[in-house]
Amino acid sequence: MPQPGEINAAAEPDCEGFWRANSCVDVTWGYIVYEVINGVPGRQLGHQDLRFAVGVAWSWNSLSWSLRSAVKTTNASGTELPAGARGVISNGCAKGGGTVCDSGGGSYTVDLLTGVTHEQSWEPRTVGAVAGTTPTVQSLLGYVGPWMVVQPRGAPGSTVSLNVAEVDGIHGRCDNKVRIYPGCVAAENPAVITYDAIALPKVTEVAQHVYDAQASLSPYHWGWYGKGYPMKLGDAATEAANRAVACPTGGTPPGLSCDEFPIARSEEGAASGYPYSVRYVSPEANSSQGGQTSAYIGYSRILLEEEFWLIAFLPDGRTSWDPR
Repeated sequence: MPQPGEINAAAEPDCEGFWRANSCVDVTWGYIVYEVINGVPGRQLGHQDLRFAVGVAWSWNSLSWSLRSAVKTTNASGTELPAGARGVISNGCAKGGGTVCDSGGGSYTVDLLTGVTHEQSWEPRTVGAVAGTTPTVQSLLGYVGPWMVVQPRGAPGSTVSLNVAEVDGIHGRCDNKVRIYPGCVAAENPAVITYDAIALPKVTEVAQHVYDAQASLSPYHWGWYGKGYPMKLGDAATEAANRAVACPTGGTPPGLSCDEFPIARSEEGAASGYPYSVRYVSPEANSSQGGQTSAYIGYSRILLEEEFWLIAFLPDGRTSWDPR
């Protein structure tokens, strides 16, 4: 009689790529085969320990994503040696009969030999309400990851299974509310807006303002990941109210543009009553900042009232999140 062992899921801190563009996680799991006499488990006959490495590449401008998995038997004993058990691997989109997402591929049959790694890949796609025209947000929690059913050698006719999607901590999310196109992101990861003066020199003045303001607006340090507080995305009315306070008509010197921090799109801006900073920059710099703000709201699929962080890169490589 097989009995599932302990499940351990750990997110990988070195998952490469933009924070909300990628998910990765390691899950360890195993099972034990016991001898059963008169319905009572007795001595252990064998066991198997498995490790799943899961990676997801999200598409911020479509409703599909790439799922990659690798399963390896790290240890086995008794009845599960030497031939190894057999497993059938599909993915979590099969949960619920495929009403939330299409699996994007078939199943894999693998012989789980100790030390051997088996790789799988799928291209799932959301098929729920978010694929329609009504503004919708679709959680993919519990659907993203491999699902394996094992037939232990020591328990013929029995199976034991693990749906990694239900334990791996990947909280993928799709929506058709941000911008004019739908998309999906790793919602378990922080949303970030970036002003990169290295890649976009025109935004340098604004990046410098963020660098200074995040340090000076104590104790909040708005948008400084690891030290301060996140901001929340506001609507058009919030933006207008913030600008009316921070940058009133007639208050900006000729030829310049008014830049404020926290940014006007945040609920923590000047109209909120929190401390804020104003700096007069070139219109070109402020226009570049606006373009970057809009772009990164799309990249991170930031919803109204959702928290986000903001980082600025200066031309010399320093960032506004550097210790100082």
